[in-house]
Amino acid sequence: METSFISKIESLNSKVYNRHFCVPEKIAEAYLENEHSRIIASINGSLTLHAAITKNKGLYQVLLNKCNCNKLGVDIGDNIEVSIQPDTSKYGMPFPEELEACFDSDPIAFQHFEALSPGKQRNLIYIVSSIMKVQGRINKSLAICEHLVSYNGKIDFKALNETIKKYNQLK
Repeated sequence: METSFISKIESLNSKVYNRHFCVPEKIAEAYLENEHSRIIASINGSLTLHAAITKNKGLYQVLLNKCNCNKLGVDIGDNIEVSIQPDTSKYGMPFPEELEACFDSDPIAFQHFEALSPGKQRNLIYIVSSIMKVQGRINKSLAICEHLVSYNGKIDFKALNETIKKYNQLK
């Protein structure tokens, strides 16, 4: 079920995400009724975004960050063409092959990853997939596996960042 509509980028009071676009109520409710809060959105035919439809102050919205707005060449107040479809992937976003390879070689780390909440899983996936260079994605994947095993499946982001720094020193 793919649906298209026009929306406007609006301001949001948040330190992390300060932009969003609204999803028409009937469309959002149809997706949420079918338990599809996670979506794949195509914006202006040029940016594909794995995101969630959330409800805030009675409005259904999808969050955008400044980087994605810059990629689109749009800002607050601009209209955008949006096409959405349900995201039926296991984790709600593409899974980096480097992280998959690390988990294949470390089943205990994968077990800990699978026990995490979906939001924490997506956070770790994003940490890896946001890196452009392959070696950087490998380093972050190795650091995440080590951290999950060392912390028995718990995530201490400060400690994880230190582990990532250690792996980034490797060539």
